[in-house]
Amino acid sequence: MSLDPCWIYRGHALYVTSRPYSTGRYSYSRWEVYYRPFPWPRTEAAGRVGRQVLASHEDRERACRLAEAAVDTGDVETLPDAAQTQAKAESLDRETGIAGFVSPEELPALDVVPFRFDPTRPPLPPDGLQIGRDEAGTWRTYQARYPASTLTSGHASNVEAYWACHGLRDFAPWALVVDIRLVDEDAPQDCEFERKSLAGRVDRRGEDYARWRTGREGLAEPEAVREVRGVEGLHLERYGRGDWAVARTDGMRLANGIGTQAKATVAARAFAALADWNAVPAYVLPHLPALVEDAKAIKWEAWGDPEGAESARLRAKKIRAAVAEGAQR
Repeated sequence: MSLDPCWIYRGHALYVTSRPYSTGRYSYSRWEVYYRPFPWPRTEAAGRVGRQVLASHEDRERACRLAEAAVDTGDVETLPDAAQTQAKAESLDRETGIAGFVSPEELPALDVVPFRFDPTRPPLPPDGLQIGRDEAGTWRTYQARYPASTLTSGHASNVEAYWACHGLRDFAPWALVVDIRLVDEDAPQDCEFERKSLAGRVDRRGEDYARWRTGREGLAEPEAVREVRGVEGLHLERYGRGDWAVARTDGMRLANGIGTQAKATVAARAFAALADWNAVPAYVLPHLPALVEDAKAIKWEAWGDPEGAESARLRAKKIRAAVAEGAQR
């Protein structure tokens, strides 16, 4: 199937993609919306009509609306294959399940207590990055200019892949950067060094996602697991020599090295007040710095260091104050 985002409009399968352009001195990109009368790639291979560009604009939303207007005015050159389009619509309902995107500017405003994760609204992918299926049936991120250039792979869902795109957002101007997986022996030494450095940063981010997905896999089963009454998604378990840890059901420990079960129980209830830990994926947390500081404060309290806890709360307060100040501008 196509790796570009798709939606069905009046029985037509429309796709949106970012297209790079260059005028010699300047490079830029525009959003293109194209129509596929036969949504499955194998029909293109059989020699049937592939795609028709309906609209192009520098604003994504505007390009989408212009394409829908083109459908309304009958500008499509080939009637859609009803059976394939219906199958594509069912595939989107089953696999995509995304109601909308959170813009990067909106993300800090979500960093509140209690945090509620909405799996149907991942961050809007940055210009130049896309997601798609890989050979293993999981999801991958890749450079839009180079569809064969996989950045991160093995993502369990398309939502995770979109969050991975967001994590790569500030690494490079992806709409313009070269293929980071392509070794160019003729490239200047400093350019090749920058390419390798960027590829290394991307690989390390992919390793982070692999670690977050693994959870308890490969680790010994926890000892002396204790449920906490009224707290869902968290439990206590033995950690080290006589200490306790607060852990999620997927094995991710929120705090460890707590001296007594009573203190660990207090910490678990405090963590539960921060967020719905059963639903919040580990890969979301790095993008919520104030929530991370709140979690640190709970750990410092459990470790018997009120000064460390107060410092973490102060940092969380400053982060949220900066967000509020930015929203008022």
